[in-house]
Amino acid sequence: AVVKAATDSAAADHAADLVSTKTRLEAEIGAAAQVEFSQSLAEHKAEFVKELESKVSIIQELAQKLKQLEAALVASRSFESGSLKAHKMSAAALALAEKLEAASDGGSISVAMELDALKDAAQDNEVVSTAIASLPGRITDMGGIATMAQLQTRFASVVDKARQASFVPKGREGLEGQLLGMVYSTIKYAPSPDDPAPEEEKDGAEYVLARASKHVKLGELERAVEQLDKLSGQAAFTIKDWKEAAQDRIATDKALNAIKMECALLNKTYSTTAE
Repeated sequence: AVVKAATDSAAADHAADLVSTKTRLEAEIGAAAQVEFSQSLAEHKAEFVKELESKVSIIQELAQKLKQLEAALVASRSFESGSLKAHKMSAAALALAEKLEAASDGGSISVAMELDALKDAAQDNEVVSTAIASLPGRITDMGGIATMAQLQTRFASVVDKARQASFVPKGREGLEGQLLGMVYSTIKYAPSPDDPAPEEEKDGAEYVLARASKHVKLGELERAVEQLDKLSGQAAFTIKDWKEAAQDRIATDKALNAIKMECALLNKTYSTTAE
């Protein structure tokens, strides 16, 4: 009985040791596995984060490139639109200039059409719009704007009439006075533009008309008009229509020059950008 009790006690102790050892080993194995799992998980997490950061970097780079491409596309479309508008405006300006610089032969409808086309093409251009607004109101009249050649030809006739009118005695503007003007202008020698004028007569009709004639022949309409502004009385009245036509030509040329300059600058800008 004693032996059996001792044996049972030893067996129980052995079983307890086995359980304790098993528990300890299981705990150690579990701890080791936990450590290994944690390390593996940390490594996988680090690898995942690294891979994610790489992909995020690639996505950001692609997004930046896409943004640049979109900006380039917008710039390209803007350039194409601006270039097209510049060419359209230039074509309309040249067409109008040709009409206004050609002999005026009653083509008012054609001039009006070209003017409307330029207005439409220059809606967003302040310089050209301002130049168009400065054009004479008579630009679309049936008579049109007289050319330089026409003005020079007409002046040769008008200046003689103005000179005759300058000799009409004051207060005698009737037929008798007109006849006297014709007679006096015929018998009196007309001064040359280069003849020195007496101080008291330098702004007299004779010398004013002589200087104006020289400027007209040279195509200097503004200087001619400056001289004609000094006339008064019958001489000023006689030359009035020609002077207005000359002023229309001057205003037209200034406006066309401004329009052509603006078109040239725009075309140069877009051609330089394209290069």
